[in-house]
Amino acid sequence: MKLFNSNLSVALLCITVSASVYARDVTDIVNDRQWSTAYRGGTGGSGFDMEDDLPNYFDTKVTKVKVRHNERIDSVRFYWDYDSDSQSTSSPRYGGSGGSESTFTLSDDEYIEKIKIWGTDSDWDEGRVGRISFTTSDGDIYDYGDSSKNLKQWGAYSASQVIGLWGREGSEVDRAGIITAPLVNLEVTDIDIDADSYSSSTTASTFTSSQVLFNDTSSSQSTQVSVAYTESTGFTNTYSETSGITKTMGVEVSTSSDWFGLGEISTKLSASVALQDSLTVGETVSTSTSTATTIKIDVNVSAYTIVVADAVAYYGTDEVDYTMTVENTYDGEEFTVEGTFTGASTQVYGSWTEIGTIQNGVIDIYDAFEDEYGYYEN
Repeated sequence: MKLFNSNLSVALLCITVSASVYARDVTDIVNDRQWSTAYRGGTGGSGFDMEDDLPNYFDTKVTKVKVRHNERIDSVRFYWDYDSDSQSTSSPRYGGSGGSESTFTLSDDEYIEKIKIWGTDSDWDEGRVGRISFTTSDGDIYDYGDSSKNLKQWGAYSASQVIGLWGREGSEVDRAGIITAPLVNLEVTDIDIDADSYSSSTTASTFTSSQVLFNDTSSSQSTQVSVAYTESTGFTNTYSETSGITKTMGVEVSTSSDWFGLGEISTKLSASVALQDSLTVGETVSTSTSTATTIKIDVNVSAYTIVVADAVAYYGTDEVDYTMTVENTYDGEEFTVEGTFTGASTQVYGSWTEIGTIQNGVIDIYDAFEDEYGYYEN
């Protein structure tokens, strides 16, 4: 019996990353939102708080603000993107419908870093918000309302970003204070792969291909055997517990292979992060596909012989644990994530066996194969 190896698909075909965060959970950043006790305005109207409207995601960011204004501030409304910019929402319009409406929109990396609010009266019971000004990280200033010097100013210079307002509202905005939130931009800075945790397994598929080849010539003949099998590609990411990271982080690792998948694993990161769209905790996001694949394998058939060529697809899976360090580039705070790489790969192996001879058109199947292939004999 002769063996052949098609040397197929040694590379990692799919990667599954399952992870949970220890130490500090990244979603704790949501709890870092600060509700400022400083404000301008009076006690009229009803209370409002955009914290009740904010999405419970650490990557929530302001995309647009609408202000209705004339001599005073009639209403305010904030718009946000969140969940890796895959979803959008807004607050209600707080205040009335008077005045003219103005809107400013922030660019992708722009945020509100400073806000000024002016009250109309030093008497807190009767005062309202007479003017409001927003300054963005790009240096743009959006100023609405009365520019009278008699207004009482309060300015907030945020060390992070202004993400919403709180206060009181009715037919106008009676009072306004600010809500700030940390700036967040997560990057993978290191991956430590635990080589001692590596495990591997191999499973042969069901019967893949078998062909009987006849050579009734006086010289060896080279031919090709077609082998069809199903190959899975892509990856699946599943978070079953609170991981804190809603953005899927796919990571490439350098590998050299013996049989399947990971084999010997380099501990160096090959720095490819955030390969897939956003993910909600408990959800599974998959790009896996199954493809019918056909390859051809060279087989040599000796003179005046009959061979049967068999091929089987072997599926290998490999697992290795890792520890990943994620850094918020705005403040240098690090979060540690533990998880497991699960890889799958495919190779096709086969054999061919001489089962008889053929001369002058006469087929003679050897006794050992008579039961299975004897029907070929004349």
